[in-house]
Amino acid sequence: MNRFIPFLLLILSLISSGLAKSEPITGHVIDDASGNGLPGVSIRALLSGTSWLVSEQTDNDGAFRFDLTDGFDSAAMDTNFLNLEFSKAGYHKATRMRSTQTRGQFIVKDLRVRLEPKNDPDTAVEVSSPTDIEEPAITPFRRIFHRSYDLFGAGEGNTDDSLTNLNRRLPRHLRRGIITHLQQLQLPANITFDPIPDEIKQDNSIKLRAFAHSEDALAVILGEAELTVSDGDETIELASEYRIIPLLPDFQPGSLFLDDRISKDDFSPSRLSRSLSKTWGGTTVFALALYETREAMKQDDQQKRQAGLKRAEAFLKAQKSVLGIDDDMLNQQIDALLDLIRREGES
Repeated sequence: MNRFIPFLLLILSLISSGLAKSEPITGHVIDDASGNGLPGVSIRALLSGTSWLVSEQTDNDGAFRFDLTDGFDSAAMDTNFLNLEFSKAGYHKATRMRSTQTRGQFIVKDLRVRLEPKNDPDTAVEVSSPTDIEEPAITPFRRIFHRSYDLFGAGEGNTDDSLTNLNRRLPRHLRRGIITHLQQLQLPANITFDPIPDEIKQDNSIKLRAFAHSEDALAVILGEAELTVSDGDETIELASEYRIIPLLPDFQPGSLFLDDRISKDDFSPSRLSRSLSKTWGGTTVFALALYETREAMKQDDQQKRQAGLKRAEAFLKAQKSVLGIDDDMLNQQIDALLDLIRREGES
């Protein structure tokens, strides 16, 4: 019997180390303005705090295909969280976040990612005047706009109201999750959550971003939701986009894409608020810091400029104090913005 123990330990070691290969990551990147496939897009993957720039960019049709095991060892693969960043000159970045129940086994197929062109001349707008940063206590409310999710049922003739309830409940709980996160970090929770006006809510992302700029907003949230039924169990699959609005000439983080699955049994107020608090709240803190940095850089008065930069830095450091193991991409963006703030503070 004892002679089988080493063999058994070897098998268990191979299983636990995650040596079984993940399936190839596949999909397409699309130009959001034209709807055509976008070639030459760079893809960066992050696992366990390790970054890898995929060697091949998207092809002439915008398609990509790569295997994570080509860029990561078994130690890096031993995680439940994957971050993918898509970037191309002249476009806003897009970030995808995926989680998996089985560590190191990521199944991401036919991923569709849209990149927004920068500085579209037909939709350029002027942003509002700088906030009086000497008096943060009376800073105006910052706006986040949301659009009703595009909903898809489980089949023809589906009469279930789960998807309708989602559109009714989700905006309220997005706001609740974001506000809760800001309060926990003892940051100003001066956020309003407003629906996109009916007359523009079907416009493309460039026009939605232009509208949000005209309102001096923090973000626009939109996405898709699909009801799936398997063996009588209902699950709502969410594909959400958080489009950050404040931008700097050399720092334009773009959009964060999130995927989530909510079973009908968990489709409750407490479940929604808990699941949304950390990720949406953390990205909102980042957007707030980006806004404060932008406003500070407009100031000619050196004292006001330094005060605004210090406030933005404080927001980012508060968020870094609660970052988790699934926040590789957010941590990278925060560090990049902190570096920019330090450079601006020294100039």
